[in-house]
Amino acid sequence: MDFVKIVIATHIFAIYMLLIIMIYNYFSISKTTNLQLLIKKIKITAPLYHGLNFAIAYTGATVCAFLHKLNFIIIIMILSTILIMILEIKQYKTTKNILLIK
Repeated sequence: MDFVKIVIATHIFAIYMLLIIMIYNYFSISKTTNLQLLIKKIKITAPLYHGLNFAIAYTGATVCAFLHKLNFIIIIMILSTILIMILEIKQYKTTKNILLIK
């Protein structure tokens, strides 16, 4: 069970780090008036956000599989993580196309 404790601790740490990045992005978007500076900030934080989101999904699935526990809330978490990843990829592609047009 020591393995499960380490994975759960990693999962919780990644959740807190993701929350910090979300708060930072929210304040960056709401306070920044310069679009170029905002794009630079997002280029730095986007890989961190996606890496932590993947780490949360992976560690959550690992614990779920190891404990053989799957219920409605866990299914909702898995589906919401997949939805967030799909929407972020679409947003990235849209932003990239807009920047290429300019």
